[in-house]
Amino acid sequence: MLNIWGTFCSPCIREMPDLAELSNKYQDRNFQIIGIVLDVTNSNGNINQKKLNEAKNIISITNVSYKNLVPTKNMIDTFLHNIYVVPNTFFIDKNGNQIGDEIFGSKSKNEWEKIIDEKLNLVE
Repeated sequence: MLNIWGTFCSPCIREMPDLAELSNKYQDRNFQIIGIVLDVTNSNGNINQKKLNEAKNIISITNVSYKNLVPTKNMIDTFLHNIYVVPNTFFIDKNGNQIGDEIFGSKSKNEWEKIIDEKLNLVE
């Protein structure tokens, strides 16, 4: 599960503790959540240190233990260049293929559980 979020996005931050719990719950099923914090890197690939520190603080206070990535210029130029809404979530199989459509907006823990179960049933 690839969850793209921003430091400015209240719904993104609000769902992060639930995603952290779900990351732990599903780890035995070969399931991993990876976050990408969209607004710490500009279009030239330069990192805004203030935003990066803010992202680190958000990750800490939401008890997130799953990996979060800082976008590279290559990521921005390819699959992130059309991301205009956050949170934006994709499910990817072990071969790197997208499973289903992207999901816009935040979800409750129960809603994410249903979606995750559905996606896992498709690939298991």
